[in-house]
Amino acid sequence: MTTHLPQRLVKTMLHHLHDDGVAPSIVRFLTTHFDCYDNHLIILKQIFMSEQLDHDRVGRDAWATGQLESKHWLLLTVAKLNLKLGETWIICGWIGSLALLMDNFNSSISFDRIRSFDIDGRCAALADSLNKRMVLDDWKFKASTMDAYDLSYTDFMWQTEKYNGTSDRVIGTADTIINTSCEHLEDFDAWFGKIPDGKLVVLQCNNRPDLDGHVNNMNSLYELAARAPCSRVYYKGVLDCGEYERYMLIGRR
Repeated sequence: MTTHLPQRLVKTMLHHLHDDGVAPSIVRFLTTHFDCYDNHLIILKQIFMSEQLDHDRVGRDAWATGQLESKHWLLLTVAKLNLKLGETWIICGWIGSLALLMDNFNSSISFDRIRSFDIDGRCAALADSLNKRMVLDDWKFKASTMDAYDLSYTDFMWQTEKYNGTSDRVIGTADTIINTSCEHLEDFDAWFGKIPDGKLVVLQCNNRPDLDGHVNNMNSLYELAARAPCSRVYYKGVLDCGEYERYMLIGRR
C-alpha cells in the first residue's frame, strides 16, 4: 500500500464508514477487495469531492455494486493476461470511475495515459474531478465530450474543455479501446466497424433491457463475440450480477 496509514487503521476506518452508511457500496467494495487497491482513503476522498459537484446526480449509479464488480473483473483479467494497454481510450466513459480504479489497482496494469469520451456534456468535468491526480500529471487522464460515432482512432484531433472554461486541442492515437457500456450504443455494429485492425479492444455488455438507455442489449456471450469479431481473442467470460449477466470480450480487432 502507498497510504501512510497502517493497514489495520485503514480497514477500521472503512468498516466505520460502512456502519455509518457513507457511500456503502464503494466502502463495501474496498473492504471486500482491500488487498487489490492502493490509496483507499484517497479513492474515497475523490469520490466524495466529485459527488459534491454532481448536482444533477449524473453519476448516482456509478458506485452500484454491479458496476464496481464489473470493472474489478475487467482489471483482474487484464492484469492476469499481462496486457500492455498503452494509450487507452474509454468509450462511454461516464464519470471516470474505471480510470480511478485502474490508477489505484495494485496489480500490474500497464498504461501510458487514459482518454475518456462521453456524449453527455455533464460527465467530463466530473470525470476530471474524480481523476484529478492524473489530470494534474500532464493530462495522464483527460475526459472530453464526444459522440462515440464521431471518433477515429489513429492521429485523431479533438477539442477538450479545461478547468478555466477554455478549450485546448488534443491529438491522439488509441492503442487500447475499452467500452464497458456497449448496451448504450444503438448502432453497435457501425461503431465497432470503425475500429482499425490490430487495436486491442475490451468490451462489456449485459442482457438487462429494463434500464433507461439500454438500447443494444445482447443475450449471450456468443452474441457479443459474433458482433465484435477479433483476429485474436485473449478472453471471453460471463459475470453473474444477480439480476442480469454481464459479458466481456478482450481481443485484438
